[in-house]
Amino acid sequence: MQEIDEQFYKYPKMLMVADSYVSKTTGKIIPLGEIEKNVYVIMKARNEYFDNHYDKQSDIAEMCNISLRKSASVIREFMINGIIEGSKVYSGGKHKNLKYTKVHCLELIKKVTETNESGKILSTRFEPIGVLPESLWVKVGKKADKKPNYTPPPAEDWYDERDPF
Repeated sequence: MQEIDEQFYKYPKMLMVADSYVSKTTGKIIPLGEIEKNVYVIMKARNEYFDNHYDKQSDIAEMCNISLRKSASVIREFMINGIIEGSKVYSGGKHKNLKYTKVHCLELIKKVTETNESGKILSTRFEPIGVLPESLWVKVGKKADKKPNYTPPPAEDWYDERDPF
């Protein structure tokens, strides 16, 4: 049986009850499912621990128990909508990886549907829940301005040609 590292991630109640968020780039309301929430929580936690981090999308997929294709799709959507900031990094001119520089807090939305006694939908509206505060993500006892230096391993050790991004 494989040993699993004991790690905990913060999963705020606001995030649990939300079903969408506001795009930072377009201002549109974007659906937010459980898979997206899990990817967000892991990416946010890693970004708070390391100023800039290089994660293989296959590692994120494994941590979330989702496919590599789904992991890449979710991360790409977060980047398009301004939630995750990052850039492509080339190592030796041939390996492409992503360097994640910032994971922004989500402005969360809840869809509210009003029905009559027979169950017929009368109206649907989106209500803001709030913005997840940065203070939720800072480790206890860790100063926000003191983050460990992280140097990724050589590209051949952390590059994964299966990463579709």
